[in-house]
Amino acid sequence: PGLAPRQPPSHRPGGALDVSLTEALNMGKIMGKILKLRVILDVEADVFRDIEIEAQAPLAHLHAATLDAFGWAGMEMASFYKSNAEWDRGDEIPLVAMPDGEADRDMDQITVGELLPDLHARAVYVYDFLRMWCFFIEPLNEVAPEPGAGYPRLTLEFGVPPAPES
Repeated sequence: PGLAPRQPPSHRPGGALDVSLTEALNMGKIMGKILKLRVILDVEADVFRDIEIEAQAPLAHLHAATLDAFGWAGMEMASFYKSNAEWDRGDEIPLVAMPDGEADRDMDQITVGELLPDLHARAVYVYDFLRMWCFFIEPLNEVAPEPGAGYPRLTLEFGVPPAPES
């Protein structure tokens, strides 16, 4: 199945990110553990974002939240990779699993908590395989869900990212 184009994500009032994949976290669901993640763009200048997201959210929500947090539309392919302290790329989790590819599960089938099972875990996110934008992701801590808050949500912006087509 091909990827249907989606509207660029946008910020909601209060800092919540619009992640319209299946309306991010199904309404009425009991809120689980919230992870506060630092997402660092691999460029010369310091550019990073802190995102809070439910550990049980599919990686597709982190994919959309990351692109939204950096102001990018999200029209290219991407993958997450399990990583280690040296940021080596391990097992790949693609946006879409290909029938004859190595990965049998994609971002809709694996949760943020599976990719980052503890506060010492790390991940690499690669967006746009022509330009190879690389992001380093590490959990900062676990936080209690705030009543009435929408997740995922952007909690800190530092630095100005380049345009995704640059």
